[in-house]
Amino acid sequence: MSRDTFISLRNWLVKRTQLRASMHVSEVLKLAIFLNIVSRPASQRDTMERYFVLKRVVSESATYNR
Repeated sequence: MSRDTFISLRNWLVKRTQLRASMHVSEVLKLAIFLNIVSRPASQRDTMERYFVLKRVVSESATYNR
């Protein structure tokens, strides 16, 4: 995915869904984690190691639209 496409998707999601930054995690990182999880078979541990985040962040990113 190109950078412009990623930013357009981020802008669209922020405007039309509940994607929001939290105190410690930007909406860009949340989107990157979400795309990583849905685009390939990524375990929670793999995702935590790839993005250097806590288990809670990965769980929230995977379910941000609930």
